[in-house]
Amino acid sequence: MAYSTQVNIEDAITTAKAAQLTDDSGGLTVDATVITNAIAWADDKINGYLRAQHTVPITPVPNLVKQMSIDLTVYRLYTRRLGDDLPETITEQKKDAITQLKDINRGSLKLSDSTSFAGTAGVYAGSKVSTDEIYTDDTLDEYFDADDM
Repeated sequence: MAYSTQVNIEDAITTAKAAQLTDDSGGLTVDATVITNAIAWADDKINGYLRAQHTVPITPVPNLVKQMSIDLTVYRLYTRRLGDDLPETITEQKKDAITQLKDINRGSLKLSDSTSFAGTAGVYAGSKVSTDEIYTDDTLDEYFDADDM
């Protein structure tokens, strides 16, 4: 499940701007595949930061995460079309989103959701099974001489 939708993106930048940024044959229609790919890129980046403190993907999606997905997706669409020559507001929104993600990762910014596992006891898992070989003192003596230690 994506954290934002094409409708969210078009609401943020207008349908006309979305068409200009996604349609490679004239900028008249919105290319849904390009937007879907940009959302996936943004959400992968978000999940990379959030997985330190939360089970991802987060459901239901907190408004803060949705807005970060929108901001990062818009940034991705602009860089796709304009390279590094971006409007300052787009660059600032991207920087703010990354700053917030880093804060969540460090635990100084908390999301209002139930996916956090920060502060819970850790779970340790092993790979031992009942058929594993047991090394007794006699077995180990075959490999080590006590005088050599």
